[in-house]
Amino acid sequence: MAATRSSERKQSFSTRISPETLAMLDRLVRSGHYPNRTVAIEAAVAQLASDTEERLEGRQAAFNASCGALSLGIDANRMREARLERLDWLGERLGGG
Repeated sequence: MAATRSSERKQSFSTRISPETLAMLDRLVRSGHYPNRTVAIEAAVAQLASDTEERLEGRQAAFNASCGALSLGIDANRMREARLERLDWLGERLGGG
């Protein structure tokens, strides 16, 4: 896997890692997949962030499709208005008014 160089200044941080994970990391470096631990960790974090973002975007798209947000034009304001209308209706019904 090719490493990409960034012109941004990098910040240091420290972490603790299990011996098993560190051994896997070292195997990746020794096998030539990554030039060093830092590059391997950066690649892993970048992939994790990308995968998480894609998963969240997929969930949001599925939610939007399932609640009709795209086809019906429902947005946060319309949802809030609908909730308030329902509460008004319920209050009138329960209050006998």
